Amino acid sequence: MEPWLYHCNGIHLDVSSWKDLQGLVLTWDSEYNEKGDEAGVLYVYEHEDVTKCKIEFLERHGVRFLVRWTGTDHVFAK
Repeated sequence: MEPWLYHCNGIHLDVSSWKDLQGLVLTWDSEYNEKGDEAGVLYVYEHEDVTKCKIEFLERHGVRFLVRWTGTDHVFAK
């Protein structure tokens, strides 16, 4: 079993180049932000909406980014 975090409809990013992602921080205090972007969906035994989240693009290494995700979700493990 591996958990999966994903977005069904993508995220609106206010950057002009992918290189500008470094240092960007995205936050949600509920399932959706003010732009209507979902905070995400987490799969652990079943799919549940993320209820609060923070995504930080910490460092860029060439075309790769170090990303930190923190958040809350309802996990109903049986």
